[in-house]
Amino acid sequence: SFLKENNMDTDSFEIQIIGYRNYNAPYDEILEFCPFTSNENELTNFIHSLTPSYGWGPEAVEVAFKQLNKQKKKPNIILLMADAPAQSKQDIQRKRKQYGEQYWKEARDGLFTDLDWNQELDIFMKQNDDTNIFCFYLTNRAKNNFNDIAKMGSDKSKSVHLNVNNKDKSVALL
Repeated sequence: SFLKENNMDTDSFEIQIIGYRNYNAPYDEILEFCPFTSNENELTNFIHSLTPSYGWGPEAVEVAFKQLNKQKKKPNIILLMADAPAQSKQDIQRKRKQYGEQYWKEARDGLFTDLDWNQELDIFMKQNDDTNIFCFYLTNRAKNNFNDIAKMGSDKSKSVHLNVNNKDKSVALL
């Protein structure tokens, strides 16, 4: 691994990956995550297990922030990458009607509340004010929202367009 090759403690750097979808997904598929780990095989296997599905306009970014608020271990860097913006509170209310509000209230030990991304991220940042947020939007429809999300992070946070459609340019996330 990179850490071992550079004589670094493999426990010194860990990554957690959280995948989120939308409210047309069943409660057990709207949010998937792996624990924090430095094991490359675990991370690779988890990433390959994720598939894009349940697209429905603006996405349920708030469930990823809810997960961060719920778990004990917190990241000091958040990388957010998506092709759609976070949904509004009105979007959440409208989309949750498909399965019904009771369905979401009872699912996953009450994980799904009526808080939107802004409220969930505000809770997180009040307790983790040194966290930097780097947002990579794949389409311009997410630009304004991702700029707003990045502004809530610590001083080095920013939002950048990630043009993955241009085969003449390479992408490096450093």
